[in-house]
Amino acid sequence: MGNKIAIVVDSSSGIYNGTYPDVFTIPLIIQEITNGRNFTYKDQIDITPEEISKKLLAGSNIKTASSIPGDIMEFLNKICDKYEQVFVFPCPTTVSGAYNVWKMVIEMNDYKNVKLFKNPMLAAPAEWIVRDLIEARNKNILNEQFVNKYLEQHDNRFQVDILVPDAKYVHRGGRVKGLTALIVAILGISVVFTQTDKAAKKFGQTFTLKKGIKMVACDVFKEMIAQSPLHRIKRVGLFTNKACDPKFDSEKYLTLVKNYFKNFKYEIFQLTPVIYGQIGPNYVGVAMEVE
Repeated sequence: MGNKIAIVVDSSSGIYNGTYPDVFTIPLIIQEITNGRNFTYKDQIDITPEEISKKLLAGSNIKTASSIPGDIMEFLNKICDKYEQVFVFPCPTTVSGAYNVWKMVIEMNDYKNVKLFKNPMLAAPAEWIVRDLIEARNKNILNEQFVNKYLEQHDNRFQVDILVPDAKYVHRGGRVKGLTALIVAILGISVVFTQTDKAAKKFGQTFTLKKGIKMVACDVFKEMIAQSPLHRIKRVGLFTNKACDPKFDSEKYLTLVKNYFKNFKYEIFQLTPVIYGQIGPNYVGVAMEVE
């Protein structure tokens, strides 16, 4: 058995296999229903952001699902004897049941050296977390206690706000249902997703989505960005999709965000295809870590 610690995430993190040493990504699942036919894709492997964008814009019905238990078990069987410990950070429980799938597989197969953690974020912040854990591993200070303390200390330090101009995709993805879904579909409401309850309450919560995700009205996006605590910001990431609908003026909102954070060194991220299945191909967003 080796003496390294493996870090495992799923594809909601946006991290592709091979990006970082001893960091592994397990794909979430994308399901497409077109003309009565069902197709299944493994996120990041069988489908690209450009391909899923074309499918969504063409009207395909896209659903998403957790990683396949058999794939998780096959993966763990391959790496558990190569590492002293395996630390797993699935998609946040607020947006997916992936954590429970991993928990079931680990308990049923009694993987002694696999530790499951509740990852608080997806996309850019999830990648930032992994980078911090890699740094700790390189310093030989990474262990279960370190991770628990890190997650506790960073609880409320991350914020992700994503502008979605056409919530019909949110409706199709199942994030809004019932009367709310009907209103969204008919009016074509634009919304801002935020993973921060504080932001939703501060700027006027419009809808409560299942599993804790909040959605606030589009016209507060600029205000939300303008009230970001610049003096406390440690990292900034911007989200955009080059394959979005040409009718969506993404550059308008991207320029707004870039101008506000012009004194910061920011990274540009593209969301992974599985997230498109929830919000659609048209989006602009910002992620921040504050100290």
